[in-house]
Amino acid sequence: MFFYDAVSRWKEIEPHLEDEEFQRVLRDDFNRFTWGRWRKSFPTKDRPLPGDWEGYNGHKGRYLGPEGPYRRYVLDLACYWLCNANLRLATLVLPNMKWRILFSRQNHLVWNGHDTLFDLTSQALYGDPWVAWEFAFGFGRELAPGEYLPVKYAEHFEIDLARQRNGTPYGRCPWCNELATGKCCPEYRAFLVDEVAA
Repeated sequence: MFFYDAVSRWKEIEPHLEDEEFQRVLRDDFNRFTWGRWRKSFPTKDRPLPGDWEGYNGHKGRYLGPEGPYRRYVLDLACYWLCNANLRLATLVLPNMKWRILFSRQNHLVWNGHDTLFDLTSQALYGDPWVAWEFAFGFGRELAPGEYLPVKYAEHFEIDLARQRNGTPYGRCPWCNELATGKCCPEYRAFLVDEVAA
């Protein structure tokens, strides 16, 4: 298993970063992360790329992969909100390959169906394509070549913090302030089903 090397081949990737569809997918999907998490729109003037934001768990991540400008397009624990952008970029850079998304609860990545991963996030975080592959492939699912993953909103940080304080898998429901098991309010159930990434 190999990474399409985003460091040594950055010059091949860079011209496609202004592609209209890539920009749309990146903006729409990553906005679902920033808006869901903090009620802030993406991009902002001072944070125009995913790497300019804090990660899902409050930090920017412990990256084991190589340094390079590609890291501005990655963020720790945000692979779910970046995999469609990686798919679009892969189809622009290497259009003759049948790129598809492979995902599990641990990782989302882009794969050519054979031996190559085009995944900026995994390359930055893991540095090892086999580690990225194992996280995504174990109990994972594979989409059809070129198919985007439906992306939902991230969970709001207050619910996440309440869950950690309670020591339970649930936070407090924002509608009734009871323990948010998803069974308390119909509005919260709908929010979990329609808006929050599972």
